[in-house]
Amino acid sequence: MKILKNRDTVKKSEVSKVAEFKDRLEQALKNRDMRPAELARLTDINEGAISQYRKGAYKATQRNLEKISKVLGVSIPWLMGAEDEKEPAVPKDDELTHAIILGRNGKAIRRTYSPEDMEAVYRLLDALPHKDEDI
Repeated sequence: MKILKNRDTVKKSEVSKVAEFKDRLEQALKNRDMRPAELARLTDINEGAISQYRKGAYKATQRNLEKISKVLGVSIPWLMGAEDEKEPAVPKDDELTHAIILGRNGKAIRRTYSPEDMEAVYRLLDALPHKDEDI
């Protein structure tokens, strides 16, 4: 390992290429078959901010990194290019629940939920009153 002194210069070829946040974000979106608008909705991050992240114009805040990594099922270090895994840590297919739901506009929407997401859905459904129940 070469230790550089203040006046030493490094050739570009000597620096190993580290994946950038924007590249990892694109890869994770592609692996999840998710559009940026859906990521924005699920993370409650402005679509404009997501667009800027994808262009590499801005880096996400720690809070937004946490939201993005959770929704995309990847670690923050991987997302930031620190880990050199071949693929992001996406849950195995048998750990996921695939669902088609009816959106507000009447169109069918494909969603994939982790076991934790499904628990949240079940708790929400349990909290709603049934039509045949007295309120």
